[in-house]
Amino acid sequence: LEQVVRDSFEGFPEEVVRLRQYEGGYKVAELWQGPTHCFKDLSMNIMVRLLDVFNRRAGRSTVILAATTGDTGPAAVHAVQSVNTPSMKCFVFYPDGQVSNTQKLQMTTKRSKTVKIEPFQGGGDDMDVPIKRILSDPEFVSTYGVMGCNSYNVCRPLAQTIHFFWIYFRHCDQLGVDETDISVTIPVGAMGNIAGGYMAKLMGVPIKTLTAAVNDNDITYRAISKGDYTKSAAMVKTVSEAINIQNPYNFERLMWYASGGDSALIKAIMDKMEGEAASPLPPRILTALQETFRTQAVTNEQTLGAMKDFHTAYSEIICPHTAVAYYAARTNAPLPAPNHIILSTASPCKFEEAATTALGDGVWEAYKKSENFPEAARFKGVEDRPEKMVFTRLAGEDLGVTQSRWEAMVRERIVNW
Repeated sequence: LEQVVRDSFEGFPEEVVRLRQYEGGYKVAELWQGPTHCFKDLSMNIMVRLLDVFNRRAGRSTVILAATTGDTGPAAVHAVQSVNTPSMKCFVFYPDGQVSNTQKLQMTTKRSKTVKIEPFQGGGDDMDVPIKRILSDPEFVSTYGVMGCNSYNVCRPLAQTIHFFWIYFRHCDQLGVDETDISVTIPVGAMGNIAGGYMAKLMGVPIKTLTAAVNDNDITYRAISKGDYTKSAAMVKTVSEAINIQNPYNFERLMWYASGGDSALIKAIMDKMEGEAASPLPPRILTALQETFRTQAVTNEQTLGAMKDFHTAYSEIICPHTAVAYYAARTNAPLPAPNHIILSTASPCKFEEAATTALGDGVWEAYKKSENFPEAARFKGVEDRPEKMVFTRLAGEDLGVTQSRWEAMVRERIVNW
């Protein structure tokens, strides 16, 4: 286990997670010091390396499936290629035109015999249904060694509990105290990170509140603030693309905790929601969630404004997802807030379009020329090899029909790989 942990953090700086106090402002935990410059490196590397250990012990192989809105895909690709074994393959799907250019290049320039990357037409989580159906087929999963690596895989949020412990202990060290309560604001998509925070709270970290900061794809905001767990009619394109989620996997997990482990109730809620019916949460679950969780929906304009405000105050660029959390913190935890911590989930190097829109070309170019810009994000001497679009949605085709067709195509590719 010690070797797995050491190998998992290869390529990170000595200080894996930096907790920084901004003068007159909040503390910010930088979770993006890893090889793909996002917080998902922290859990993905551990998950993949543990899987490699179990595969070698059992003499088996695995095909990992990932649907990404920007950061999961690059993290999964890097983790699988770092293990570098023919017994582990990775199949990643991303929504065409809905990830940043850097995120796309982190995938499409990394093709190998063990990695396949496919774009698809549609919203960020439209590929989730085909993958869920495949993973719900025990015979197929057993025959071809299929597993998913998005944050419905419990290893991901479990691994993410670690940085909540780390942040808490570092915060206490910096204050010179043995213990204190903390509150944390987190940019939220599929809710894996905030689920990890809640698990850490259940394990004993004295977390007072967890604030879910979301963009215009606001099902999490509506569910926690109003009890309205109804999927929106369509995905809204935003500058914070990695959290463009209409059905967050881990809300089901959090409701299960809030219900006291009432699996039948949670299944009924999820069946109703997935049937696209209006889905009000039972009052006891909503009340239990609101004991710990706060939430804020943040528009594109507010996100870009938060990026500008942060740069004006500190002469630093933050990614648009961190900006969503920054705006939410200022709204819900006005300064001074000595025990309030913002999670910064990705490096700004991945979000040129958002940064130039918020701050102008000159600020971006100065950053890109600086030593703070990661060398790997310059993509010198690499070839972009995007796949031809085959996961298309035909004109007038119902989404359910599209997803069934995509499922058959994914199955065929796995069988023939």
